[in-house]
Amino acid sequence: MPAVWQQCRSGVLLVLGCEALHFAFDFAKFGRPASYHSYVAKTWGLVLAVAVVVTFATQHVSIWMSAAVVLGVLSNAETLAMSLILPAWRRDVKTLVVAWRMRTDLLREQVEMKRAAGALVGLAVMLSLGTLGSAEMKAQSLQHVTYVGGTALQGNRIDGKLSIGTNDTLEFAGTSRLLIPYDHVITYESSSRKVVHVGLLTEGIWKLVAPWPEAKQISLSYSDADDHTQVVVLEMSRADEALLVEVLKARVPRGTSRQPVQPLRPLVSLKEKGPEQ
Repeated sequence: MPAVWQQCRSGVLLVLGCEALHFAFDFAKFGRPASYHSYVAKTWGLVLAVAVVVTFATQHVSIWMSAAVVLGVLSNAETLAMSLILPAWRRDVKTLVVAWRMRTDLLREQVEMKRAAGALVGLAVMLSLGTLGSAEMKAQSLQHVTYVGGTALQGNRIDGKLSIGTNDTLEFAGTSRLLIPYDHVITYESSSRKVVHVGLLTEGIWKLVAPWPEAKQISLSYSDADDHTQVVVLEMSRADEALLVEVLKARVPRGTSRQPVQPLRPLVSLKEKGPEQ
């Protein structure tokens, strides 16, 4: 239909140019095309399908074709903006707001991983010095740790710090103080906790537009001075949790008569077992 092409040529060429631009940028940055499937892109696809049908049926340019051209430019502009915002390739990004949240989460995870890697390197050096006896280990603390609950302390949600720098004792200091000798630790496990508790429908809608907020927890059981089994649940950042796990792996003795340390042990079973176990 030459008459239709003459009227739509500029808009169609503009859309194709936008497509070529964002494809080139995506391949340059991520090595593959974007796959965001945003709401704007889905709307453009529906309007474009209607525009093609109407154009072939009427042999004339309609408002549907103009709307398809405008949405095509907007969709490609949105795709390019998402690719500029995101530091790594992601799929199924519904809106620019979601893309920005993903960027924030990705950058925070990168910072936490770098912090954890640096802390682990420092810990390895300190453990080596402590093992060789050539230097005294410098005290190190995890500054933002919460005692969520358990049997060791009275009360819940106690904020404090956790000292991990000594060779023999794990110390929690807040409004209450707790000492856990490493050689008394029985088991420990790592898990994630939902920060927000809502209904199933609300949770499903939330996950469509943003990552679900979670916190890292360490559940630990140990024998106290009276040989009673106590349970402690601590909450902390992802980086601090990774560091604490490495400390426990390095310092909790395994060649003793106590039960070997192993991850993922249900807390209810710990309470049911007697002190002799």
